[in-house]
Amino acid sequence: MIFALLLLLAAPERLVVMNETVRVPAGEWRPFAIRLKDGAMLDCRFAVERGESGVRLALVPWSDVGRLRERRGHHLIFSTGYDRTGAFRFALDTPGDYALVVDNRMADNEPADVRIRVALMRAGYRAAGRELSPGRKAAVVTITSLVFLTGLLWAGWQFRGVWSQRPGQPPPA
Repeated sequence: MIFALLLLLAAPERLVVMNETVRVPAGEWRPFAIRLKDGAMLDCRFAVERGESGVRLALVPWSDVGRLRERRGHHLIFSTGYDRTGAFRFALDTPGDYALVVDNRMADNEPADVRIRVALMRAGYRAAGRELSPGRKAAVVTITSLVFLTGLLWAGWQFRGVWSQRPGQPPPA
């Protein structure tokens, strides 16, 4: 009982800062402000509800939004690929103003309605592990299994002579 209460107290504070559907015109992008007073883990999920192509979400400092508008070089903190659905977590250690940019420049013919949910986990955000993509999870499981099976085969090969020469056993025919 006490352990459960301690787990609840240690759980990170989760603050939803955005949970809405936004329209991004065809061939354009839109920034959304995120203000951090302390470091936090940014947890973002998105899904294209209307539109043929995928969108890309990017995290940039708010001060670089003007440079992005002018098509000049800007500092990109994090970016997803163009996709219809996605999710990411990113640790932001520095307080400040950031922009979550929804990019619909992959499709020039149709606007995109994108459902976005952004939450900030403040207390103990470092304890929250980062999630691997499904492809990486499969790769980790596959490689780990191959290493384990290779170890089993090697051990069996090493012990084959010992097993065949156990005392009291007739020699193999």
